[in-house]
Amino acid sequence: MAENRYKWLIELFDAQQALSLHDAVLMDKADWFRALCAEKALIHSGNLTSILCSQCDVPHTLKVNPLTYKAYCAEAGQVQYKPEDTMQYAASPDWIFKSLRTALSISGADKLQECVPGALWILGQTRIGKKSITAFFARNVAERQKDIVDYLQANIGKAAGILFLASDDLGTAKALPGGHRPVSLEVYLDDQFHFPQGALDRIWRGDAVDVPHVQHAPDFSTVTIGDTTHYFSGEDHRKVIAHLHKAWTSGKPVVIRSEMMVAIGLERTRQLPHLFKGHKTWRDLIAYGKPRGTCRLIIEEQHS
Repeated sequence: MAENRYKWLIELFDAQQALSLHDAVLMDKADWFRALCAEKALIHSGNLTSILCSQCDVPHTLKVNPLTYKAYCAEAGQVQYKPEDTMQYAASPDWIFKSLRTALSISGADKLQECVPGALWILGQTRIGKKSITAFFARNVAERQKDIVDYLQANIGKAAGILFLASDDLGTAKALPGGHRPVSLEVYLDDQFHFPQGALDRIWRGDAVDVPHVQHAPDFSTVTIGDTTHYFSGEDHRKVIAHLHKAWTSGKPVVIRSEMMVAIGLERTRQLPHLFKGHKTWRDLIAYGKPRGTCRLIIEEQHS
């Protein structure tokens, strides 16, 4: 299940699914839908020809006149809809490609290339560590896996790249021809359309690419990520960790520090270094974020 609107957008793109605001409301994703429309990440892709009757208690569909936005119900008579009630939206490929290239710091002069029609693209060259690596993007791999693998096999002489998947159908453990590394956007894309710091380096090294396993005591006196355990004896320390952990599990890991302090009753605390003074490992678990004034748990970087 998508943890943020961008992962949901990628899911819609992968499935080539169009939906209306009404659909988004039924999915409890109306806020995500509106935000993505405002960002032009979801774009108008046509109008519905049928719609649920808004007048009857028993659900049934009506045919909508695309010119008048009216429908006829045998019980309620003519039912008038607003234009936006019938409009469908789909993920914008241009928006997704541009955002991925921006997140990977790919030069605008490095042109997007379609390798397998509708299924595989070269986004361009991205830097991982000190190397320039080719970044690919693949969608609909459930149906186009053979075409994608055949393309990579036919171009084995070229340098290995990193393959971003709109889904995880290829499997993170399956080796790709030519040494290409697969990674699912469902795992790594965050709520600001960025990749966690260090994630790409870790993937390129061949480290595990699954979601980090986090364990903690009920009162957050201990937090264990991979093989690393952090200890927090202070009550105020545990409040901060609990709040940040809740934010991470909700899919929105970056929090505004001042708002967090108010929420946990520590609004008089000046700065995190003052709060955690004397604690040796807190900076290994909490990082300042972007924009300024935010912070988040460091989880991905500790997973190995």
